[in-house]
Amino acid sequence: MLRVQSKAWAAADLLIVTDGLLDTELDRFDRQTLRLVERARRGTPFRIHVALARPSMPGIAYCEADRWVVHELADEIHDLEAWVGDLLPTN
Repeated sequence: MLRVQSKAWAAADLLIVTDGLLDTELDRFDRQTLRLVERARRGTPFRIHVALARPSMPGIAYCEADRWVVHELADEIHDLEAWVGDLLPTN
């Protein structure tokens, strides 16, 4: 995040690919990271895109409340399955 303060990096975007579960009972998301991201965004065009991959494991269902970190981090959320749905393997 310190690089975003330099002129060369300030206009760069960040792409995160995730299933959206960045905060679980076993692995809590550090809210200090969110504060760091907010500081990096001030006064720069720095943006975060999240490509949201759907879980493909049987019996696992996620609700939007489980993805609160994604909603706070992302400037744009992209549905990875919609992008490449035809290319994904079927079991």
